[in-house]
Amino acid sequence: MQHNRISSKFNCCVSAPAMTLLAACLATTIASAQVIGHSKISDTEGGFGGTLDDFDSFGRAVTAIGDLDGDGVGDLAIGARLDDDGGENRGAVYIVFMNADGSVKSEQKISDTAGGFSGGLSNQDWFGCSLAPLGDLDGDGVMDLAVGALQDDDGSFNAGAVWIVFLNTNGTVKGQQKISASEGGFTANLGETDRFGTSVLMIGDLDGDSVRDLAVGARNDDDGGTDRGAVYVLFLNADGTVKAHQKISDWMGNFAGTLADGDGLGWSLAGLGNYMGFGTYALAVGAGGDDDGGTDRGAVWIMALAPTGHALAHVKISSTEGGASPALQNGDNFGRSCASTGDLNGDGVADLAVGSPNDNDGGGDRGAVWLLMLQQGGVASSHKISNTEGGFQGALDDNDYFGYSCRWAGDLDGNGVNDMLVGASSDDDGGSDRGAVWVLYLTNPDAGPFSPFCSCDGTGTQPPCGNAGGPGRGCANSANPGGGLLTGSGDAIVGADTVVLQADDLIPGQFMVFFQGDNAIDNGNGIVFGDGLRCAGANVWRYYPPMIIDGNGSVDSLPHSISGDPGASSAVNPGDTKHYQGWYRDPNGPCGQTFNLTNGISITWQ
Repeated sequence: MQHNRISSKFNCCVSAPAMTLLAACLATTIASAQVIGHSKISDTEGGFGGTLDDFDSFGRAVTAIGDLDGDGVGDLAIGARLDDDGGENRGAVYIVFMNADGSVKSEQKISDTAGGFSGGLSNQDWFGCSLAPLGDLDGDGVMDLAVGALQDDDGSFNAGAVWIVFLNTNGTVKGQQKISASEGGFTANLGETDRFGTSVLMIGDLDGDSVRDLAVGARNDDDGGTDRGAVYVLFLNADGTVKAHQKISDWMGNFAGTLADGDGLGWSLAGLGNYMGFGTYALAVGAGGDDDGGTDRGAVWIMALAPTGHALAHVKISSTEGGASPALQNGDNFGRSCASTGDLNGDGVADLAVGSPNDNDGGGDRGAVWLLMLQQGGVASSHKISNTEGGFQGALDDNDYFGYSCRWAGDLDGNGVNDMLVGASSDDDGGSDRGAVWVLYLTNPDAGPFSPFCSCDGTGTQPPCGNAGGPGRGCANSANPGGGLLTGSGDAIVGADTVVLQADDLIPGQFMVFFQGDNAIDNGNGIVFGDGLRCAGANVWRYYPPMIIDGNGSVDSLPHSISGDPGASSAVNPGDTKHYQGWYRDPNGPCGQTFNLTNGISITWQ
């Protein structure tokens, strides 16, 4: 199966200041597909040419870094924390230069022996365990990068460190500055196994000195009890050294939340803008070992920060707090990653992705990511993406740990919804635990009862003659290389429905037939049929008479009543999920079969 196709709009994957990437947290699960396509970067897929070894843990951290090489296409940084360049588990980072079609153009490795990095790593440092773009910190016009090394031994065993890496446009290192218990002007008292550098996030210019600042997690800090965790707010100088800092923990930083031993505050970090409404920066902080509702289910804390770095207020999101709760299980470790997503559902409030890498959907520790829709001051809804939910068609295996990292990727496919980068750090492509990164193309997860499926973009069943369409669409036709698009609107209430099916980008003047089926064929991937893919099957009902496509290539289902047309095979009852598609004539189609089909959509009826 091919996974490496991304829209030519991959160049939308540009780094934005973290202070503009808003987000927040979660709620009840609803059955709704959010993923309309995917691609994979691994040792065997996506055109990646780097050399990965067993247990490298490629994908433990990932971030978009903007267009580093100036070719108009956004690029990525991907961590491989257990890479052995120079010694055992010293770690590495790959700067991955992308093509416009989503494949990898080239890569530059940064490690103890590659890429011009001269900082000096030691065995078991885990350099690359966390990543954050810093913007142009030193003013040379090139993106810079923060890299965590959570088991660095400066000061004490596994106290941790962060490297500020100043980049060249070819991905090599111009210079570096270490921040640790003994370097970089950092004066905090890091303890043994604090693991400072577990997470990193650029938080904008919090103190107003025109230099961007940095938040750093230390998940095993012992303030108040064993491994309760902490977050440090670092006020930086332009050379990457620390001007001042503020610690937030069970004892410090005015944090009034209640932590327990093993909570691991600081597992992950994401920027929330002014979500808390205080006119200052807010921060989402993962606590993957929190025990609300059961052992190690995990949690996320939202904190409003004062310009001094102190906490002004907080909200906790867990299995039992923060409004409607996600359906977490013991050991899920929700909060081991989190990422700003922007406003996914268009309600004017930012949303958040949270990783749950030990989720067991489909098999042990395959992993999951939750998309969390917010309303101001609370939670509106949550949506799960896993081996069995959310429309994700990628192949996950036991112990892949999908969701160990996640980050915002911008709107790669141009559908108006931001997309996601998700790490699966123990994926076995090419060998044991080499790791992988998935690119997920998202749609509005609150699009009511309408869930798209069966895209002819090459991520599922391959198109009949290489005529792939765009993400979330049917196969390419003679009038539109993006393919036909089927959408739905209205109220899906049996007996009183106002549902209208709308098809666009078809062949003007030709006719089309909407049809309904009980099943999504081949688990939603579809089968080749004419110039397209047939997606809906079993007890098929066709809405006759056929409709004539207008001069713009569009047609809708009026005057048909989608739930009310007569015929036993079209019967719709409350609670049913039915599958819909459009068949249309294309006499000059690319495969010579004279007809094609749109993507499919599923409708859950009330």
